[in-house]
Amino acid sequence: VHSYLVRCADNLVAPGPYPQINNKLFGYPSFPLLTQREHVTPDLFCRSNTTGSPHCSDKYCKCPYVIDLPLDSLVEIVLIDISIIRDQDHPFHLHGYSFHVVAMGTVGENVTLDYIRDLNEKGKIPKKLNNAPIKDTVSVPTRGYAILRFVTSNPGYWFFHCHISNHVEMGMALVMKVGDHENMLEEPEDFPTCGSWQRKADSGDEKYYWSSASLVKASYVMLLSLFL
Repeated sequence: VHSYLVRCADNLVAPGPYPQINNKLFGYPSFPLLTQREHVTPDLFCRSNTTGSPHCSDKYCKCPYVIDLPLDSLVEIVLIDISIIRDQDHPFHLHGYSFHVVAMGTVGENVTLDYIRDLNEKGKIPKKLNNAPIKDTVSVPTRGYAILRFVTSNPGYWFFHCHISNHVEMGMALVMKVGDHENMLEEPEDFPTCGSWQRKADSGDEKYYWSSASLVKASYVMLLSLFL
């Protein structure tokens, strides 16, 4: 079982406070990852290990935060809210999938990532593995947790984010990369491309344009800590 801890919280250290996942702010790339994946370069993303990353200054990181998931695996996501400056649930939405909500609970002011990790690894969190409700959005309780499971049967780059508008805009989000590029469907012919706005080269032309399962045994477990 592979474990992903996802912590969501408000960072009180400069330059915060900012809504974060695992001490990272999501920085939006200038092109869609799924349909223009030929532009993806190895240094574009930051991942769980940020040691020496050019995207980070001290413990502050802003980048396209990506988690790699193998195709056709049962994944468990543990979302943990460790916010200390406000009482607010985080409604998290996953693109490209529906998931089963197998557990949810509140802990209180003493909630930590390590505490929830320990409970989960020791099997002390009761989980509904039969007839669990199917959602594409779940509200993570204040100073609590929500546990999701789904099978990675849809290859691609899939956005996972808090659905509070200013939270997602400021960076409480990540992308799940399921499978490899060769597993992903090709975009339709003549599909529009995106990038930065630029003027056409033709003199006098002022137009703008875009430049170019079973739920019993999880093979991946992801814990996400939410901080706000």
